[in-house]
Amino acid sequence: TDAGLSRFDLLKKTFTNYTTADGLPSNIIEIGCLLPASDGQLWIGTTDGIAMVNPARIAEYRIPALTAITNIRINDVVPGDLVCSRTGARNVSEIKYLKLKPDENTVSFSIAALEYSNPGASKFSYFMEGLDDDWIDAGNNNFIRYSKIPPGHYFFRYRASNSEQTWGPVKTLEIFVEPPFYQTWPFYTLMGLVMAILFWGVMWYRQRKRMEKERLAAQQRAALEAERQRIARDMHDDLGSSLSALSLMTQIALSRKNGDLRTDMEKINKSALEIGGKIREVIWMVSASNDSLSSLVSYLFSYTTKLSKDTNIECDISIPENLPEIRLGSEVRRNLYLCFKEAVNNALKYANATTLTIDIAYVKNTLRITVSDDGNGFDPTLIHNSSGNGLRNMQERMRQIGGSCDIVTGPAGTTISFIVSMDKMIEVRSGVGNG
Repeated sequence: TDAGLSRFDLLKKTFTNYTTADGLPSNIIEIGCLLPASDGQLWIGTTDGIAMVNPARIAEYRIPALTAITNIRINDVVPGDLVCSRTGARNVSEIKYLKLKPDENTVSFSIAALEYSNPGASKFSYFMEGLDDDWIDAGNNNFIRYSKIPPGHYFFRYRASNSEQTWGPVKTLEIFVEPPFYQTWPFYTLMGLVMAILFWGVMWYRQRKRMEKERLAAQQRAALEAERQRIARDMHDDLGSSLSALSLMTQIALSRKNGDLRTDMEKINKSALEIGGKIREVIWMVSASNDSLSSLVSYLFSYTTKLSKDTNIECDISIPENLPEIRLGSEVRRNLYLCFKEAVNNALKYANATTLTIDIAYVKNTLRITVSDDGNGFDPTLIHNSSGNGLRNMQERMRQIGGSCDIVTGPAGTTISFIVSMDKMIEVRSGVGNG
């Protein structure tokens, strides 16, 4: 033909073309210019001369094409320190194993066919085991590129054919793309451990909150029970004795035949008023609406004012104009009130005082209640014997709420100070309950 010499294989039913690349003087062969010789040679006449070939021996000169990688690019850049991860080989054609970092996931290859009889007729095919489903025919293109290869283990297989389209042996390059740390077993193990710790922490926290809730509930129940018992004692001690006295006076009045009924009824009325006052005190002490510092000061002021009117004793009262909004428990209010009441009553009953001075101050988070009188004082040693039960009770009550009771007495009068820090008061309130 005018494109070279063609040979038809009867068994394979394929044509093989031979051109100047295979040694012909020209690709244009004149019609009728093929002459078989007696020795089996074939004389071929071309426009540029005569060629002689033995058809039976053409295949002897055709060997399968070998192939080799001539260039490797990582992320489209030729690395300067490319080395085989197993053998340490630095020649590109000798590298059999590549270990790449997670971000080195774009790889390209240039391959060459080691076939010199007609290298332009060589073709290439390749197959990336782990990515491709089958061999890919690249034709004469010897540049192959894979981008964004996922982490994993791959085998890049490639081959080339000679001019007779006979495939040469398959060459293999093993490639391993390392996974990022968050896709490795150590990371999974670490995350599993973290999740286990978090789960344990959540369960521990919930258990702790539940136990804390149960503890607070138990404290509240205990505080409520203590408050009930205290109210019962107060009712028994104060109201019980007053009611017994009222009942006795009523029986006396009823038993008299010629007595002064008015005098008896006045005593009964006075006792009834005292009982009413004690009931109001109990209600005030247990009512949650009065759990504030301002409510306590207001109640002490009202108590002192009424007592002054009933006894005709001059009372000088000094209270702060502005008090902070501090919440007090009923136990704290009760003890402060009873201490104050005890100090005032002692001044009126035993000191023969004519003037009573009450000073309530709140300075630097500390409450100070001072009760002073101009009476005749008392013997300080009474605090430590049976005659000083009231004085010791005041000191014990203040101790229970984290405060103190200071007593100064002499011929010119007595001064009793009740001092308590709000911080200690809060600690006592949180530990005992609010009633």
